Amino acid sequence: MASRTPQAMSSRSFIDNNKHVVAIHGKHENQGCINSMSVLENKMKGSRKMRMRRFLCTLITVSLIFTIVFAQVSFSVTGDIRHAENAERLSKIDIFKGDSAGFGLERQLTRAEASALIVRLIGKEKEVLNGNYSHPFSDVQSWADKYVGYLYTNKLTTGISSTLYGSSEYVSLQQFVTFILRVLGYSDQKGDFKYSQCLEKAVQIGLLNNEEVYYYTSKDSFIRDDIVGIIVNALSTNVKDSGTTLLEKLVYEGAIDMEAAAGAGFISLEPVTIKDPNLEAKIREIIGKKEGELFAYELEKNRINRRPQFGYLFARRAAILQKS
Repeated sequence: MASRTPQAMSSRSFIDNNKHVVAIHGKHENQGCINSMSVLENKMKGSRKMRMRRFLCTLITVSLIFTIVFAQVSFSVTGDIRHAENAERLSKIDIFKGDSAGFGLERQLTRAEASALIVRLIGKEKEVLNGNYSHPFSDVQSWADKYVGYLYTNKLTTGISSTLYGSSEYVSLQQFVTFILRVLGYSDQKGDFKYSQCLEKAVQIGLLNNEEVYYYTSKDSFIRDDIVGIIVNALSTNVKDSGTTLLEKLVYEGAIDMEAAAGAGFISLEPVTIKDPNLEAKIREIIGKKEGELFAYELEKNRINRRPQFGYLFARRAAILQKS
């Protein structure tokens, strides 16, 4: 057997070593490819997760936006209605009226509608509807003609121009408060207040408080529900230079039915007892009530209407009247 030469052995060894090296290298290269693919797959999975997260975040954001918008719309239509019960009460005394669809508290008030409200608050609706009042405006609906005519004749409105009343325009907070101040006997023409400062005047006389002013001025729109709230306030506010509220004045003048006002919870039918029988007989003669309980509002009504016979009686009012 031929012996292996060192050269041959060296060559074989080199070849074997080379194969081993190649094998090792091949194994490393394959493992590297696998590792690279794993990294790529992980990156793709991570990218998919990231896209999914972004999609979910976008979906949640859009849902929140729609929720907020819907909530705001719902608030302005229904959640902002605070005086539904007061609207019912005012309808019982023929101040605030609606139609077959309701009071429309969520919508804004037109200037034509405001004219009818103001005339009722002055206590002149029957007189107005039975009278003839003219105005120079060309945009007034037929049903509002007399209301606007009365306000124009009595210098309670001047319109938005010499020929336009602005019947279909919506009443602003400042405009309506100005109307109410005039109803209460205050005149911007005579310097009792300025239109630009009507809200300050309303706070000064107790028609509104600061919280109500903030609420009304912070709203996007001034609606009929707000109108109801201000009217209820006005009814319990004293007329200028008197100790009599607007409601009492309207009741005593007969513009609002006393029993209707009591039924709506605006006044209480408070009975009084007159200590002096002769004085009681005299009072009954004056007010035309021969029998039945006497009420404080009946006596006050006659005082407000300035019946001369009541001058002496009311000078001694504290002494002659006593609650039952």
